[in-house]
Amino acid sequence: MSRGSVKRDQIRDSIRKLPADVDPVVAADVTAMIWSETPNNTVSAVQANVTVDSRKASWFEVSVAKIAGGTIAGYTSFRHDCTDDDGLGLGRCSAPDLPTWLVKVAKQLRVTWDPPHISSRCRGTKRDQIVRWLLPGTSRM
Repeated sequence: MSRGSVKRDQIRDSIRKLPADVDPVVAADVTAMIWSETPNNTVSAVQANVTVDSRKASWFEVSVAKIAGGTIAGYTSFRHDCTDDDGLGLGRCSAPDLPTWLVKVAKQLRVTWDPPHISSRCRGTKRDQIVRWLLPGTSRM
């Protein structure tokens, strides 16, 4: 089996586990920027980036940074197949488990997430579906 077919199988298996209301075609090409709520438009204390891109070898990537005093005070980063750095002690998750993992991260870091900023080729209802899946209870920005 070639590396390309293994990657396609991993992506296909993860996307099959997504909730029924999330379009798998759309979910295969999404970037989300998620920040903790901030008072008075200050810098978010926690910033997360999530990328799902079926065209890349590293098709699922997540990074979370804790910001203090204008600098990165801790960092966790992982891909679908490995952890790059877990300085915050957050662990990692699979793509379908991302929403649950984000809830755990918010509790552990004692923050509340603002609605995510989504970059995707989808618009309207399909984008709203991604937001509702990613962070239930939030609305689109």
